[in-house]
Amino acid sequence: MNENKDENSFCQDSIVTGVGLGSKDWQKDISEIKRENKKLLENMNPDDIEKLRNEIMKKLSSKTVEFLKSKKFSYRSSLKKTSEPIVEANDYEKVRKKAEEIVEKIPIKMDEIKARKYVHMDVIEKEKLEWIGDVYSDETNVQERKSQNIDSLAARFDFEG
Repeated sequence: MNENKDENSFCQDSIVTGVGLGSKDWQKDISEIKRENKKLLENMNPDDIEKLRNEIMKKLSSKTVEFLKSKKFSYRSSLKKTSEPIVEANDYEKVRKKAEEIVEKIPIKMDEIKARKYVHMDVIEKEKLEWIGDVYSDETNVQERKSQNIDSLAARFDFEG
């Protein structure tokens, strides 16, 4: 393999995603697999690579070969067609600020969430936290409810239970 290529160029051409590996450290496993493959290919000459490729092609059915070729093509073409900008490392600050804004708007403090060990709050989500706060946080709604002598306890439920 060409030594002048960027170290990540080999990894960019692959389709391996790590889905289904069943490991907690699947990203580490993927990088290890890619590293081993790269090392193996670097130690082979082009004739050996072609010979091994032909052996593999003979073992696979024609449908499998066509499927792999179509996946490779569709994967590469989808990369070219991506219209969304790639998030740069510089955007980290924007994301951090946005996260801080969300945390500030939460009606309950993070320490209290962790201390109370709310059910299914191992991953804290904004939508879940909105249900923890008051139903009527708006001052006008609070005054309206008091003027109508509506019970101060607000219940949250849907019509399915």
